[in-house]
Amino acid sequence: MIRGQVSQLLSPTLRWAPVVSIVIQNPANPNLAAEFNFEVDTAYSGVLTLPPRYIQSLALPEDQDGSVHLADGSSQAVRYFTARIDWHQRSGLVPILELDSDPLLGMALLWGSRLTVDAQAGGAVVIDEIPAPA
Repeated sequence: MIRGQVSQLLSPTLRWAPVVSIVIQNPANPNLAAEFNFEVDTAYSGVLTLPPRYIQSLALPEDQDGSVHLADGSSQAVRYFTARIDWHQRSGLVPILELDSDPLLGMALLWGSRLTVDAQAGGAVVIDEIPAPA
């Protein structure tokens, strides 16, 4: 179970959003690790995003270059990196999209989970794994 809270974010505009903390590790050097707050963004279809300064601070290995399609219909060149995280009591490697914005947690990581948000200031955010069918 992952827990967080509805927090006030300042950029790019003042708003309230569900936020959870996740420890990001360099997969080759577990001593290079840091905990970051991620905005839960169900409109983002990827796994996680981090700004370049966080990626550099952990010396995350670059995985691949790619492109993303933005809401306005344009495309943007991007870089992906690899990190290790713990998610639902399991450790695994995940792709991190380098994006110069607040860290985001997207639907690809939420898949197979139940997201519950008490939509009020300081409200509870809970991400539970959906049990596999028997």
